[in-house]
Amino acid sequence: MRMRALLAAIGVVGAMVPMAVQATADTIVACQAPTVDMEFEQAYIDETRAGGEPILETLQDGTLLWGSHAGTTHFYSPTVADQTSAAFVQNYEGQTYQYWSDDDGATWHFSPRNAIQSAEQGSLAGVNNSGFSDPVFAEDMAGNVFISEINLANIAVSKSEDSGRTWTLQNFFGLTVSDRQWMAADEEDVVYMTANGFGGGSLGNTVPGAGNLGNYIYKSSDGGVTWSRGHSTGGSSSSDIKVDWNTGAVYQPQQSNGLRLAVWPNARAEDFSSTPTVEYHTIFDGYRQQSSIGPTIELDDAGNIYATWDQDSGNADYPPGIYFAASQDGGKNWTEPVRVDEGPEHSFWPWLEVGAEGAVGIAWLENENVIPSENAEDAAADSGWHVMAAQTFDAFGNDDADCDVAGFNVVQASTAPVHHGTVCTGGTVCQARAVDRRLGDYFGNEIASGGGMVIAVSDTQQGGSVALPLGIRQVAGPSFTEPGVILTRD
Repeated sequence: MRMRALLAAIGVVGAMVPMAVQATADTIVACQAPTVDMEFEQAYIDETRAGGEPILETLQDGTLLWGSHAGTTHFYSPTVADQTSAAFVQNYEGQTYQYWSDDDGATWHFSPRNAIQSAEQGSLAGVNNSGFSDPVFAEDMAGNVFISEINLANIAVSKSEDSGRTWTLQNFFGLTVSDRQWMAADEEDVVYMTANGFGGGSLGNTVPGAGNLGNYIYKSSDGGVTWSRGHSTGGSSSSDIKVDWNTGAVYQPQQSNGLRLAVWPNARAEDFSSTPTVEYHTIFDGYRQQSSIGPTIELDDAGNIYATWDQDSGNADYPPGIYFAASQDGGKNWTEPVRVDEGPEHSFWPWLEVGAEGAVGIAWLENENVIPSENAEDAAADSGWHVMAAQTFDAFGNDDADCDVAGFNVVQASTAPVHHGTVCTGGTVCQARAVDRRLGDYFGNEIASGGGMVIAVSDTQQGGSVALPLGIRQVAGPSFTEPGVILTRD
């Protein structure tokens, strides 16, 4: 096998390694990476609206949904005079922006919500300000789609019964005095949400849930209209959650003396009126968090779990970069962490999606240079940030090929840098420190129904005080949903 693949498997790519290093019988062996490169094309999906911190969701019917930030707290004052700042003010509605695509991201359609209807609260019918930041989608098994979004210190929840074309407001105050929510759905109208409560949240519709301080999980059994009292997740901050439709178990990755997985194995059966059963399993005890959003996970149709995270230099055995591990037994046991990026350039903000079993795509942001402090907020003003993408079909290793961990093929997905200079990793306080926050805290990717990777990213290259929504989609290369099939350009 190639030396770089071996070094990637043991987590030392990018470090100075003596040529005397030899593989032994017990060395962790990385599988052969795909030999055909993914190819991408890109285009703005909208040049009149802000597009910070975008998120994607592929629905059961093949529709792709896109949600992005309205720009309110992703506003960069030093560039306010630029004429392209009109993207912020021209169409601002006080709520996040949603788009849908029925052709795997080739074209996008804006979903206006200025006439949003209220399911239970007639006095709020037609309200515009349902939420201006942090949109998150979830689809239940019946095909209902939910979106949650933050309005000031509260989290609103809306529902769509037509794959995101139109929306109905379920609850303007789904959670109160809470921040950075994540959401997942299970059986019809069953929705889970985690969020960081502060200063007394969340009241929601159940007073017994008041006073939560920290990261809490909630359950709704009526499509987000009402919510249970909150229960501590045991984690220090909110990370993306997922539901296994085979078992009803809910999963959340957490930083807690390393990287672990919180599991609510009986979430489907429990009503959350009392503390639900929760278990914790270690993913990687050498985890040292780099970016503010933390690790992300995804499940395939068989219930296998996949995780990715960015690592700082706090662990000498695992140099800073993008890492990956996977589990086939509900998170109890995990593959050895494998480094995905090729370094030594600064990489962070990974997001992960899966197609067929074992087929994984990871996207992240990578600077053109090494940043000595390993802090994106210290990037040089002229240093560019590219979107990178990686692909593997052997997430759990491959017994037939006698290899232990995934081998990834890495390509540059963006044709030009999507951003130059500093990137905020400290939240809204960056505004006061003149650190560029236009990108938000993350960007997302999905596997489209046609088998290609689609990436939603914020782009600042037109200038202006906010980022624009840029779509990057795979147009050729190996299919994620049909291993062995090579997609070709039309």
